[in-house]
Amino acid sequence: GDLGYSHPLVASVRAIMETLDIPATVQPSMSELSALLVRDIPSVTLGLTHAEHYNELDETVQIEPLFRGLAQVIATLQVIDQSLATDA
Repeated sequence: GDLGYSHPLVASVRAIMETLDIPATVQPSMSELSALLVRDIPSVTLGLTHAEHYNELDETVQIEPLFRGLAQVIATLQVIDQSLATDA
């Protein structure tokens, strides 16, 4: 399953990514995400940085984009927290 672009969590994450100048990538995810979505738990996957040569001996991970990636996580957690406070 997926939430669709109009879900508040997806819209918020896309706005955060736009603010931080992080390009959105939409692709199928083979992760724990599908287990959450199938149980109707709103979920998204956030990328923290860029990497090359996944699962190979010469795999590399870029450090500089990690700072914006962490800012994205913090902002997303704030949105979730505000949403929970509003729903309570």
